[in-house]
Amino acid sequence: MDDLHPTLLPSASWAAALGLREPLPIALLSLPALAGPIPPPLPTLLSATEQDRYQSFRHPKRQQEWLGGRITAKAAVATLLTTGTRPAPAATTLVIASDHAGKPRLELPGLAQTVHLSISHSHNQAVAMASFHPCGIDLQISTSTAARVKERFTTPAEETLLTTSLGEHSETMQLTLLWAAKEALRKMMPISPLLGFHDAVLTGIQPADKAHLLLFSSPKMCHNTPHPLRVVATVLGEYALALSVLPTTATTD
Repeated sequence: MDDLHPTLLPSASWAAALGLREPLPIALLSLPALAGPIPPPLPTLLSATEQDRYQSFRHPKRQQEWLGGRITAKAAVATLLTTGTRPAPAATTLVIASDHAGKPRLELPGLAQTVHLSISHSHNQAVAMASFHPCGIDLQISTSTAARVKERFTTPAEETLLTTSLGEHSETMQLTLLWAAKEALRKMMPISPLLGFHDAVLTGIQPADKAHLLLFSSPKMCHNTPHPLRVVATVLGEYALALSVLPTTATTD
């Protein structure tokens, strides 16, 4: 069952690009590791409530996606909460529930700070991040779909900026990076209804170690929201990964 241990991505430079000084753990897991006739050791991974939720899914693919999201989220949370004097909490004590909007929420009594979570899955991968600030992460496999529906999430001006700044990537990957970045913003921004794809406008792109820092403006940003909004986007093989964090808590109008 070693394949059930997620990979923690090296994210220190990404956290710095987003304006964070504390760790920003991000865990990645291959979903095929959860497939097969032998089920994973659920009692060591999930609480009793979570086990019931897992068993409620009838479609194997949905079970894999849900379980992969929980395993990666718990790995990210455990890393965030582990210090020199505090050992990693057991996975079964980290209950990942959902709030009224369907967003993942950590249930762990006695926390001194709120822990925010974001989960994403695409094709054969699941990814999650944990932070003491509102956060959003998105993973998208690069396919022709991005070009086919690009009018839904991009503008000609944004396409020009992508071509100018991300020329080392194919057009399809450029669009997928932007798509993932806007999805990460939508998950991160604490507003309802969700930010629309055209409510976040790409205004700049900067290098961020081996990744890219995408800068966005939005008419729906609140007065105490950092300007511009920052998203780190990078390519992982055939996937685009994007993540964003709100360093200060914003209020909505």
